[in-house]
Amino acid sequence: DPDPSAETTADGLQGVSCFSAISCKAVGSYLNGSGVGRTLIESWNGTAWSVSLSPNTGTGSNDLWGVSCVSTTSCKAVGSYYAGGFVSRTLTESYG
Repeated sequence: DPDPSAETTADGLQGVSCFSAISCKAVGSYLNGSGVGRTLIESWNGTAWSVSLSPNTGTGSNDLWGVSCVSTTSCKAVGSYYAGGFVSRTLTESYG
């Protein structure tokens, strides 16, 4: 997906984890230009937040609800993605 800061119609953060005062990740979702929810990850470096590109499963809505960081280079996030019909599935992401 493109950078959410370029085409966000709505966004929100749902969870945050800080390994230190200068290393945090926040997760949630944003609506792209087509109105589809996509994952949103932001990183804190002690001075400013920046958007990190993140993968999405399929073409339906994706959302991240929580994140846990065990070091400055190892985080896990959980949420769900739309699998079609009225079905949502578990979504997990690992990143550093």
